[in-house]
Amino acid sequence: MEKKRIFIWMCALTVLAGLINTLSIRNFAITVSHITGIVSNTAISIYNGTPANAGWLLSVVGAFLAGAIISAYITGERKFFLRRIYGYIVIAIGVMLFVGVHTLSREGRMIVYLFALLMGIQNGMIVSFKGVLVRMTHMTGYLTDLGVYIGYRLRGEIKEDVWMGIVPASGLAVFTLGGILGLWMFSKIGYGAYDVTAAAYIVLGIAYLVHQKHINNMNLDDIPDDEQVFSIENAMVTED
Repeated sequence: MEKKRIFIWMCALTVLAGLINTLSIRNFAITVSHITGIVSNTAISIYNGTPANAGWLLSVVGAFLAGAIISAYITGERKFFLRRIYGYIVIAIGVMLFVGVHTLSREGRMIVYLFALLMGIQNGMIVSFKGVLVRMTHMTGYLTDLGVYIGYRLRGEIKEDVWMGIVPASGLAVFTLGGILGLWMFSKIGYGAYDVTAAAYIVLGIAYLVHQKHINNMNLDDIPDDEQVFSIENAMVTED
């Protein structure tokens, strides 16, 4: 049950990333949750002799990179140990989003830098769930993971864990859902959609901190699955 709650938490964060990225595309015509297209457009700008545009695009890449560096420096661990710091990071993302939207020019580039920075921070929280790398801000890896899972199943690899397919499929679905939700909210309340998103980050951070008390500092991959817990309990009853 613990793992499933963490998985739901990660899906919720993916929804918010999809929301921010979709609104960034809508309002600023640039992605902030993933960098592949930006790097390609940078190459095009360099080839076309437009260094100013190339510099702008590279600065967005730099903001995302800075976010990932900050996140890695704070957490200091590739494995996802259930520590309080992750809750604080999520709360900080919400606070920075709220403050940034209300202090930075909504028409300028600084707010795009902020979004890229926040996405870098979120993506830098490296999480492995049942052996699958959770990608909370970009979907290319998920699509590859899903394709690999389907390919293995078609080969008859029945030992392939079903979660290898569930995790990427769920990520793709909720990221899309976040984009739709973001567009709907923006059509209703405009830039207030970012305030709702910031509040959601803060709530998710607090929820994590509350839940984390029960599983402090445990490695997520070391937490037994429900069926494993059931087997252990049955074994203890049998021994008695």
